[in-house]
Amino acid sequence: MKLLYFTFFAIVPSILFAQTNYHPGYVLKNNGDTVKGYIDQREWQESPTTIDFKTSMDDKEHLQFDPSNVKGFQITGIETYITYTGLISNDRNRLPDLPNRLDTSKIQASVFLRRLTARGYLSLYSQSDSRKTRYFVAEGNAVPVELKYNQYYTDNHDAIERAFYRGQLIYYIDKYASGDQKLMDEASHVALEDDQLEQFIDKINGNTRSATIGTVVKNNGEILKGFIDRTDRELTPTSIAVRLNKDDKNVLQFAPENIKSFEIEGFEKYITYSGLISNDKNTTPDLPNSLDTNKIQATIFLRQISTGSHLSLYAQTDERKTRYFIAENGATPVELKYNQYYTDHHDVIEKSSYRGQLTYYIYKYAAANKKLAREAGGVAFEIDQLKDIIDEINGNSNDRNMINKPSKLRFYIGGGLAYTKTQYSNPSFSVSTQTGMLYYAFQSHSISVLPQINAGVDILNNPNVQQLFFRVNTSLSFASVSTAYPVTNTQNDDLSFDQFTFGITPQIIYNVYNKDNFKIYIDGGVALNFSSYSSMTLSGQANISANDPNVHLPSFSLSHFWVGIPLQTGVVINKKWEASFTFTPPTKIVPTTFEKITNESFALGIKFFLSR
Repeated sequence: MKLLYFTFFAIVPSILFAQTNYHPGYVLKNNGDTVKGYIDQREWQESPTTIDFKTSMDDKEHLQFDPSNVKGFQITGIETYITYTGLISNDRNRLPDLPNRLDTSKIQASVFLRRLTARGYLSLYSQSDSRKTRYFVAEGNAVPVELKYNQYYTDNHDAIERAFYRGQLIYYIDKYASGDQKLMDEASHVALEDDQLEQFIDKINGNTRSATIGTVVKNNGEILKGFIDRTDRELTPTSIAVRLNKDDKNVLQFAPENIKSFEIEGFEKYITYSGLISNDKNTTPDLPNSLDTNKIQATIFLRQISTGSHLSLYAQTDERKTRYFIAENGATPVELKYNQYYTDHHDVIEKSSYRGQLTYYIYKYAAANKKLAREAGGVAFEIDQLKDIIDEINGNSNDRNMINKPSKLRFYIGGGLAYTKTQYSNPSFSVSTQTGMLYYAFQSHSISVLPQINAGVDILNNPNVQQLFFRVNTSLSFASVSTAYPVTNTQNDDLSFDQFTFGITPQIIYNVYNKDNFKIYIDGGVALNFSSYSSMTLSGQANISANDPNVHLPSFSLSHFWVGIPLQTGVVINKKWEASFTFTPPTKIVPTTFEKITNESFALGIKFFLSR
């Protein structure tokens, strides 16, 4: 029996601990070397203190690394860790295991930090051990800073919370998202949890996350389907976040080194390019003082702009510049060459070598098209013009693409009801009496509820995300006015007229809640109104001669052009329908100073988008 127990307790643990789960990955050593291989991923509940590494799956032995001998490591498509060495908090802050007083003690440590998000100015990391979970924020390549959070018991066993991290977040908002009051308000409520902190840091970075169905092609050819986070950013992504299910908390991160390509269904397709890329700046006024043909080795994502029977056009943008690439079918993309630089006299010199490259492809695939060859000699280094040339080389008369590139213009029509309050006011109505002039204030108003017609266009800077964009709205509205008008100090007549207004309103729209199938927006703009009127008439009980000195008749004229400031909010449903509420504060429609007529309106509207 003793022999049986010994055998059990000797063999079973060795079987359990021998179970491994090696995944492709790499370690970044302290000397800067990147070593690719396989890392044993244990689905750690707490942050690992060591990792087991093999350069080949056939290796019998493994290497072991800890934070003292590597700068970081990545398990491909799963998670990334960096090494942090410095002071970390040492209190416990999880209920019910709290200290009996405020504990701000710190200890020196070298630990692995797991990257939660790193898509902009700030990166967010976490680290867990038996005492607590800590969160760290790093600016760019700076050393991460721990977010401060304490909980402790009072003598009465009440739990006290000290959420200093919210003040740290406010500091970052003020530095990188200054003026965003909504974000400032949110900071006072954000919880010290993975999801809330990750979303908050993304907002500071200017990333609006929207998960959309997509596919990833791994380097081994495996196709992974899931939900890819789209962000409202001008720069080409350096990594993507993928969830196998839309609500998964577990996020897979892929860099260009890990995958061949990815596609966001109905929106964009990216491929991975590894090779030399230009490193000069080529946009005025930020130009070098001499021709710079320097290149660097890089592995990056390229966004597909157009594709066809012969060529594909790609673009990539980072902090330095926008690059364009052309690929013949099945071949590696080639960068289009374009340089600008200053002479000693600060003149700008332009070297448009890309035009020669385009001419080469024209003679190779569309030699008979002499007109296209001439156009290539003047084509600008801009996405639309380059795309037109590539499409024509490919014979894409219908502007075919492998994916349906969304338009930056979205047209709509609509209608609604407008509640218009037209108010007459005269603060100094005067009449002649035996004792002199008598002055008093007079005010009256008229209400009309009449239909309104709208049509317009949205100009979308980023048609995939549609967070912030410009709208030009045109409208046709009506008002029927009938209001009291003082003819004498004792008698009023009815002042009446009809107003017909054509308005052009440029406005800025911001989606405060921005999902694919439901959006909530606010907007403001300036309404340029052009009005015509029926004849203005007075009618009623006043039966006094117009020559009577006490009779007061309208001497003003109604404005044919006037400016309003409409404020609007609304919702967009399923990318097709928009419901809105618009308020326009009182606005003068007469040019006079003393006698005023103003329009104030509330409108409910429905719009139908003719395109998405």
